[in-house]
Formats: sequence, structure tokens, C-alpha cells
Amino acid sequence: MAQLTDEQLADIAHDFYLSKLNIGEISQKYNLSRYLITKALDDAEMRGIVKIQITQGVKRNQLLEREFQKKFGLKEVFILHCYKIRKTIVKLSSTLPLNKSKTTYKILR
Repeated sequence: MAQLTDEQLADIAHDFYLSKLNIGEISQKYNLSRYLITKALDDAEMRGIVKIQITQGVKRNQLLEREFQKKFGLKEVFILHCYKIRKTIVKLSSTLPLNKSKTTYKILR
């Protein structure tokens, strides 16, 4: 079998990733074996036709949050790691009634 063109690889990748067709459906559509469809998807990624990006914005550190609560006697603590800016953001809220509206943010590197 001849090597698939970039356009053919893009069509197969589009069907798989965007149209959510499974390998069997794509295999029937293009009259190619499942193996060749899988290989085409790998080739599309290797040639830069398909770029997969996983974005994880913010993640909480609940273990560290509990430690802060115990150590500082806080009612509510949010410790976030922001992958976009690669910093940890700590939000502390005091348990004291007078300071309910006061929130402190600290950025750790």
C-alpha cells in the first residue's frame, strides 16, 4: 500500500478525534484495515498534522489544605497549583468572626 497523503491523514484524524468515529467505522469508510487506521493516526501525530494538548488549569492540594487548617486554626483554606503560571496560590480565610470578609492570598514559587 502506498503511503497516505497529509490530506488523507488529516481526514482520518478528523473522523477519529473530532467526529468521534471508532477505528472500525473509519476502517470501513476508507476501506483500510484497523491496523492501517491506527498507523495513520500515529503518522498524523508524528508529521505534526495532529497535535494533542492537555490543559490542566488549577488543581487543589487537599492534604496541604488540611495541614494549614490544623496549624493555623483556619476555617477554610484553598491551596491551588496553577499549571499555566507554575505557581501555588494559597487562599486563607480566618476563623475569627470579625475577619470573615478578609481573605489573604499568597503566591508561592
